[in-house]
Amino acid sequence: MKLLQNGVLRKCIHEINRIKSTEEAEKQYPALAVHRAVSFSGAKNWKPEYIQFYEVVAEVRTADLEQLFEICNVGPENKIERLARMHSASVGDIVQDGRIFHMIDPHGFTKIEIAEGFGMKPTGRKLYSFDVDYSYTQYSGGTCTVEASSEDEARDYMSADYPDVEHRTDHATDNFEYDYGNARLLDAVEVFV
Repeated sequence: MKLLQNGVLRKCIHEINRIKSTEEAEKQYPALAVHRAVSFSGAKNWKPEYIQFYEVVAEVRTADLEQLFEICNVGPENKIERLARMHSASVGDIVQDGRIFHMIDPHGFTKIEIAEGFGMKPTGRKLYSFDVDYSYTQYSGGTCTVEASSEDEARDYMSADYPDVEHRTDHATDNFEYDYGNARLLDAVEVFV
């Protein structure tokens, strides 16, 4: 999942503080008006065209909105790949999961619409998720997610057991024995930048 933030305060705070009125500051920095509209109320004041003021600041290794919020606020840091300067996840930030966008609200998350096509350029790659058989004591079953250009490439990459292939299971251990030969494709989501 990706975390998107409006970085106007982080990037322009000194310039904004020199402007005498809020109205004038919002004219000079439209992203400030967007920040003020959503930073306390979340999706209630959201407009799809506001997406132009957001940037992807991190990739977070989780498939759960609540976990993303927790990871971005208290860690673990190794679940976050920082792509730009960021602050902790807060109201008004956006979580992107494929083509689905959620705004962090004062209480929970709300699915939002974004302006058609803005910033969504296909990379020609997909995230392939497979149901994988594995065995470890009494547990069995799990998923493996791989970014690749084709399903065949994803299967080849997965079976080569590269260290950066993400194995998503409910059990934190390296003692699993995976059977990639019988992996069943669950989903293929196009990757956008």
